[in-house]
Amino acid sequence: MIVKILKNSRGFPAIKYNMIKVDRGEAEILSMANTGILNGFLAIGARDIEQYFSAVSRANSTSKKDQLHVVFSEKGDRFSKEDYGVLGMKWMKEMGFEKQPYMIFFHKDTQNRHIHIVSTTIRMDGSKISDKFNYSKASGALNKLLGLDSLEEFKLKVSRMMEYKYSCLSDFQLLLRQNGYKTFLSDGMLKICRYGKVFLRLKQEVVKEFVLTNTFDKYRISEIESLISHNSEFYDKTWYPIYKSNKAIRNNPVIGHRSELSEYLKKNHKLELIYQLNKKSLVSVIVVDRLCKNVFTSPRILSLMLANEDRLTSDIYSAKAQYRR
Repeated sequence: MIVKILKNSRGFPAIKYNMIKVDRGEAEILSMANTGILNGFLAIGARDIEQYFSAVSRANSTSKKDQLHVVFSEKGDRFSKEDYGVLGMKWMKEMGFEKQPYMIFFHKDTQNRHIHIVSTTIRMDGSKISDKFNYSKASGALNKLLGLDSLEEFKLKVSRMMEYKYSCLSDFQLLLRQNGYKTFLSDGMLKICRYGKVFLRLKQEVVKEFVLTNTFDKYRISEIESLISHNSEFYDKTWYPIYKSNKAIRNNPVIGHRSELSEYLKKNHKLELIYQLNKKSLVSVIVVDRLCKNVFTSPRILSLMLANEDRLTSDIYSAKAQYRR
């Protein structure tokens, strides 16, 4: 599960956003905590809630941006609606917001069910709760509630990645990113980070030595390239972007690329094709061989993917059917 603290803003626009979703049947209110007079309303609208939150916030005349807007999201259905509600309340307590007026909204309009929490950083006595949260604090509180040990999780995932053979350092960094970790090269050190903190610092020479020490089975690589070339005759190799959202919205970020061929290979041969682009042009194809634990870049496969490639960039990135979240 991930937690995201959205940028604070003047007023409480998140109330209107979430209530519109409620009116459309795309969301529902899970909890209204410490909302005083609002609890006596027979019918409640976005304007009523905004006015109440604004009235509380006016107790501090110097603060300009008082909205707290948080999103929790996870793939699949491991957490029920009720689980999300309880988790949201516990997280607010862990962060010191349990006495603040806040609302929890459950969203069901995407593949990943999620909640939005909206509150104010101004206390009833006019004092302000620091809104300078960092990702480490927010995710640390969430992991604590979920009973997760982020260090043990890191050790487990990295130990698995160490079993792979890599053609270069960048391939190793790519697999780390796929597992949710960010990497930075600075002053000859490779830093591996997640949840806003550094888990491991390694000298670049040590990492390269590890990565390049493992020798590849050339026969296996040739076998994979022939397999992909053969199946490209039966499955469409045309690659398209995957968007973060399942709706055609402005500035919808691309989170990856796939094709009919790549989906077939992943499902039937445990081979993952990762398309690397530069300015929306395909520049390399990385193969992740889950069966024999190889990660390598293949110029031969890149040439195959670019063969007879005459599509316009505008055509590729207007493929609405590929949207997903």
